[in-house]
Amino acid sequence: FMTALFTAASAVTVTGLVVADTPVYWSPLGQAIIWVLILAGGMGWMTVAGFTLIILGQRITLPQRLALREPLGITQIGSVLTTVRNMTLTFMFLQIVGGVTLTLRFQSSFQWAWPKALWQGFFHAVSGFTNAGFTIMPDSASLSRFSGDTVVLAVMGILVMLGGLSYPVMADLIQTRRFGRYSLDTKIVLTGSLALWLLGALVIFAFEYAESSTLGPMGAADKLLNAAFHSISARSGGFSSVPTGAL
Repeated sequence: FMTALFTAASAVTVTGLVVADTPVYWSPLGQAIIWVLILAGGMGWMTVAGFTLIILGQRITLPQRLALREPLGITQIGSVLTTVRNMTLTFMFLQIVGGVTLTLRFQSSFQWAWPKALWQGFFHAVSGFTNAGFTIMPDSASLSRFSGDTVVLAVMGILVMLGGLSYPVMADLIQTRRFGRYSLDTKIVLTGSLALWLLGALVIFAFEYAESSTLGPMGAADKLLNAAFHSISARSGGFSSVPTGAL
C-alpha cells in the first residue's frame, strides 16, 4: 500500500520520484492510473475541473470564477473561462502532436504493434509536457535507451521546455512576437530559462566530454545533444539519457 500511495502522490504532484521500477512493477492498468494522475496533476486540478464544467455546459458562478482565477495567474474575472478553454486546448494539442511523433518514432525504431507504440508514445508525451519524469520504456533506465536518438530526445526536450514555460508565457510569445513588447514576466522567464539551459548544457558538455561512463563514448553531436537534454531536463523534467549518478 505504501508503494502505491507514494507513487500516486509522486504522480499527481508530477514529482517523478519512484520506489519501484515503473515498467516492471506496475500492470498496464497501474501504468494507466499513473498516466491519468500525471495528466490531471500537470494540467492542474482547477483547470481540469473548470474545463469539465465548460464542456458540460454548466453555469460558472462568481465564486467559482474567483477560485479558477488564482491558479491561472490572471486578474480579470471576465477572461477566466476563455483562458481555461484556450489553455486546456493548447496543452492537449501539444501533447497530441508530441504523442503522435513519438508513436511514429517508436513504431519505426522497434517495429512494435501500433497499440504498444501508441501507448508508449502518448505516455511519454504527457510525462514530458507535464514535467512528471515518469517513464515506462522497457529495458531502459529513464531514457537511456535513446541517448543516440536525436528525434526522441529532441521531442522530449521540447515538450519539457514548453511545459515548463507556462501558458501565459506561451500565449504572450504567440500573440506578441516581439521581445520588446513582451510582458515583464515573459521576459524574465525567457531570459532566465535560456540562460540556465545554455549554461547547463555547456558545463555538462565540458565536464563530461571524456567521461567514459557518461558522454565519453559518444560522437561530438550526440555529446552536445545529451548535454543539452540533461540541462533542459534537470531544470524541471526529471528525465535522464545517461546515468545521473555517474556524472
